[in-house]
Amino acid sequence: MSNLDQIYKKQILEEAKHPFHFEKREGSLEQIRAYNPICGDRFDLYLSENDLHFHGFGCTISKASTSFMLRRLEGKTDQEKLEIINEFLKSIDQNLSINDPMLKVFENKETFRGRLDCIILPWKALKEKLEE
Repeated sequence: MSNLDQIYKKQILEEAKHPFHFEKREGSLEQIRAYNPICGDRFDLYLSENDLHFHGFGCTISKASTSFMLRRLEGKTDQEKLEIINEFLKSIDQNLSINDPMLKVFENKETFRGRLDCIILPWKALKEKLEE
C-alpha cells in the first residue's frame, strides 16, 4: 500500500468514526433509504430544505462515503447536487481522476476492489430521488 493510500485509508477511518450530520431527523421533508441487501448496509438519508443528515449502519467505507457526500452537498441546490453526484459516479464508474479534494480518497479502484458498491450506495440512492 502506497503512502497516499495509507493517508486515504486513515481519512476514511476518521470520517466513519466521526461522521458528518449522523443523526436521525424525524420530521424531515424527505427520507430516503440507501440499502444494499447483499451486505446489509442500510442508511436513511434525511432531507430538508437546508439540511442533509443520515443515520443507520454499514461498513466503514459506506459510512464514510455517506458522510463525505453530505459534507460535499451541504448548501447546494438540487441541480448542483445532481451535477456533483453524476460527476462522482462517472469518475468511479470509469476510473477517472476525481478533482474534488474531499472525494479524492475514493479515486483508486484497486484500493477498493470489491467495495465499489459500498462507495456508491448513498450516491445512487440520492441521485434516484433527485431525478424523480
